[in-house]
Amino acid sequence: MAAYTRTLAFGSSPEIIIRNSDGAWIPEVAGNVDYAIYLLWLALGNTPDVGTPPTNPPVISLGDFWARLTSAEQAAVQTAAILNGGLPTQLAFWAAATVVDLTSTNAINFLNTLVSSGCVTSARRTTILTP
Repeated sequence: MAAYTRTLAFGSSPEIIIRNSDGAWIPEVAGNVDYAIYLLWLALGNTPDVGTPPTNPPVISLGDFWARLTSAEQAAVQTAAILNGGLPTQLAFWAAATVVDLTSTNAINFLNTLVSSGCVTSARRTTILTP
């Protein structure tokens, strides 16, 4: 088994990349660290497995991701961004994204930061990350 699987999203274009170690979907977005690692892996002569289209995509648009937060949570994030030195960097990363893979380490870490900053509860984190 290769480190990655490449398949058509739901039987048609565009293709998607799945990291086999954790099932994370890797969007083909410039600046995405996971995508850059995948491209390096390819450049080293590796070939991804060919997979069947998934049935339940955990990838949503950035707007849909933000809409999963309540208005109170959104306000708390904006306030925390002013007060928390690391949060603005993470917010800038998210603002540059066009899609959010709900199973990715980046999404999980971002929500963990929001929990530790008091912006969302642990229970809400689980709800927000549920496809």
